[in-house]
Amino acid sequence: MSGEASPSRSGGINLEGLEDVEDFVWANEGEESMSWERFSHLYDLMLMGNTAFRNNRFEETLILVQAINCYSRAHNIKPGDPIILSNRCAAYLRISQFLKHRPSSASEYRPLSGLDPTTHAGLALKDAEKVMNLRSNSASSYILTANALILLEKYEPAHQVILSGLQFDPVSQWIEETDAHCAEQFCSLVLEHVQSVAFASVTLNNIIQRNFPEEYAERKLEHDSLTHMGVDLLPLFVMDVVLPCEKFHLNIFEARYRLLVRRIMEGNRRMGMAIVDSTTGSVAEYACEVEITDCEPLPDGRFFLELESRRRCRILQNWDQDGYRVAEVEWIQDICPSEGTQERADVSL
Repeated sequence: MSGEASPSRSGGINLEGLEDVEDFVWANEGEESMSWERFSHLYDLMLMGNTAFRNNRFEETLILVQAINCYSRAHNIKPGDPIILSNRCAAYLRISQFLKHRPSSASEYRPLSGLDPTTHAGLALKDAEKVMNLRSNSASSYILTANALILLEKYEPAHQVILSGLQFDPVSQWIEETDAHCAEQFCSLVLEHVQSVAFASVTLNNIIQRNFPEEYAERKLEHDSLTHMGVDLLPLFVMDVVLPCEKFHLNIFEARYRLLVRRIMEGNRRMGMAIVDSTTGSVAEYACEVEITDCEPLPDGRFFLELESRRRCRILQNWDQDGYRVAEVEWIQDICPSEGTQERADVSL
């Protein structure tokens, strides 16, 4: 039976300055032109949204979706209100953070369809920019915008927004912590991917190696092992049963699997596909190696893949690596019909 090791690291992040949302007060500006019944409904929607946000059960995406729906209905009643936009932005950021750093085991036991962390971060950025236009002298609007940019991995624009926010609140602890978090995430991203970017400059590579020697050596060793794993190690995409000689497509949107695709495209373009055994709750004992025959990067960061399954394997042990699973395997000697034969065509149906 395949063994399962403990995760190597969580990979989660904290969103600085977004522990709570704003209360919607009765005397909010502009309510004098609104009927009592309409304002009462607006107030109730904001109260329900804030209650859902403060539920602290962020592992339950439906709770955050409920908060977003309440804020959106309130926005329809009173467009352009900075509190409504700010609170909805915070909910978008929270759900994006949750989806981006959801453990691989959670996705395997309970897949979430139609929820993309990049999309939610983009929606958060749109709301944050509106809040910034309405509250240009408020530090909170800069914190919202910076966190949205960080989740979109746009670290330089995030840093510039933070610098602008410090002009209005030079002693803000939240802004300083957001800036530190931005720098940490940027360094981590560069150290993680600089070796994988074919056109990365020698100068940048040398600067990183000189200033972060231990981190550089660790990430380089890890990167080399993950892009050239050897014959008995496979990154795993846990989703469905696959047999040799099948051709199929995958739409890759989760951050962990986008990283997996980038890495294996630098290596032998192969990974394993397996399912979770419903009787044990662990990854099944057998998997199938698949090869990416075509990879189309999409503008929003997703990948559209064409794949063909190659050979079966038995999983000896598996563990978490940067949010996805890696397995040590032994190969099973199946007889695969030759390309172009009727037997191969029958198997591919």
